[in-house]
Parts: sequence; C-alpha cells; structure tokens
Amino acid sequence: MSLGTFERLQAEMRLPEVEGLLGCRGAIDATATIPGLGTFETYLWMDRDSGATITLVFQNKRLRSKAQRGLGAEAGRSG
Repeated sequence: MSLGTFERLQAEMRLPEVEGLLGCRGAIDATATIPGLGTFETYLWMDRDSGATITLVFQNKRLRSKAQRGLGAEAGRSG
C-alpha cells in the first residue's frame, strides 16, 4: 500500500478493479441497505507493518468514497 496507489483509486471503480490495484482483497467491515439509495459496503485494507489503513465505501458495487491513515510520503518505501 502506498499513497500513490491510494491516489489512483477513482470514483465508480468496481471492487475487483480496486483489489487489483491494491494487490489483495479487502476485508468487509460493514454493510447497509438504504431504500431508494441501494447497498453500501465498507471495506478495509491494513498494512500490519506500518499500521496504515485504507477505508473504501462502495454504493451498489461502485466506489463512492475513500479515506486513508498512515500513508505518508515515506509509506511504501524501503530503506
């Protein structure tokens, strides 16, 4: 996981596209169905080594929002 990869995540991407970009499957954290709006699913990706996390919300199987914590400019680099 890196900040550059996170920034390449775009609205409307489908889950398989996102998982391909991130290189692994996410863990589903929550799901809810709202009449008139559809199904919302929240997925998490965690990097155990750095403690970084990516949280993505999908509405009707399409990416709607994204958030990250711990993906600084140094994240994803090895020394």
